[in-house]
Amino acid sequence: MSTETHADIRDMYMAHTVFRREFGLLPAAISNVPTADVTRAQVVAQHYELIHEMLHHHHQAEDIYLFPRLVGRTQEAPPIVAALEAQHEELDNVLADLTAGVNGWRETADPAQGARLAETAGRLSGLLDDHMNAEEEQAMALIAQHITTAEYGEMVAVGAAGVKPDDMMVLFGMVMYEGDPEVIKETIDHMPDEIRPGMAERAAGAFARHSELVHGTPTPPKSTEL
Repeated sequence: MSTETHADIRDMYMAHTVFRREFGLLPAAISNVPTADVTRAQVVAQHYELIHEMLHHHHQAEDIYLFPRLVGRTQEAPPIVAALEAQHEELDNVLADLTAGVNGWRETADPAQGARLAETAGRLSGLLDDHMNAEEEQAMALIAQHITTAEYGEMVAVGAAGVKPDDMMVLFGMVMYEGDPEVIKETIDHMPDEIRPGMAERAAGAFARHSELVHGTPTPPKSTEL
């Protein structure tokens, strides 16, 4: 009889909360850039790059380390995974359009370009919300039943490996802002000794400063308020 434990998926819900909030706030962040304010456009563009990179590594880790295993272990999984992977592809297409637009707009802060980008960002947010709802409603229970702790940890580690060291504090603060305190504590407890002391305070401060710069407030609306 196997003694392997199965995945604790609470951190996936926390990642989804970050994506709902930050991509939900993105259209307004773009729209609020004054005409020709290139400095401000660069700030918003860099923020988009940060959350885009986080989402990319999250989905890539699912595609490589999670979904194929799930398909092989339960007959319920193949149609669910096929639909989720199709949504990943659709999201990638919209993200490519948004990235291309951001790369031009950040150099001009042209209001017409900004309006188109904000519309695309809003469409992206809606599609992403639909995708995460589907994943939570259809796949999360299967992941918890059929993926081991070690396998899930491998997926999380691969996703985290894509994070640049300079971005770690801000991203962890993003997760902490609405995260489950118990999961946050457990995560910090497993960090290396040299970075654990004061991690929560430093990450919260880094996110507050980042949010003030991007959204104009250290306490932006939460995902449930959008």
